[in-house]
Amino acid sequence: MHIITGIIRLGVALVAIAFGSVGLSNYFGGNEADVEKYTQLVTEGETTMALLDSMYTETSVASITMYNIDYHFSIDGKDYTGKMDFEDPETILPFVEVTYLPSDPSVSSDDAPKALMKAQESTDSKFDLWLGLGAVLFGLFMAWRGISAFRSNGEEEEVAA
Repeated sequence: MHIITGIIRLGVALVAIAFGSVGLSNYFGGNEADVEKYTQLVTEGETTMALLDSMYTETSVASITMYNIDYHFSIDGKDYTGKMDFEDPETILPFVEVTYLPSDPSVSSDDAPKALMKAQESTDSKFDLWLGLGAVLFGLFMAWRGISAFRSNGEEEEVAA
């Protein structure tokens, strides 16, 4: 049984360390790429009309409900897709104006200034740093516990029983 416990702990450790590395990479440069992308979109972007999907996704957390829908547009005969957040499905229209980069139309937004503002706030936030550090430390602790479960030959579980 100690082998199974060790394997589970090592699996949890790997997931936690991977999760932590994503947070740390966002803090140390990932968010800045978004700021650069949306800054370019605000300054150099062109607009076009996009067609919204007929189906949307609803996400509820506590008393807050958020909606998300895909939009599609075509530039020079090539189709592109993006995502749009909205608040009320009753007010949604079948078309929306989107801003895209002429050099890379796959970069688009229905509200580029708002997306830029969110990216800048995310860059200023320390949340990714603390989340990343916490997850990595938890992962290292679980890895240590997993390795010690292999070395204990089941003694740890006998003591606990």
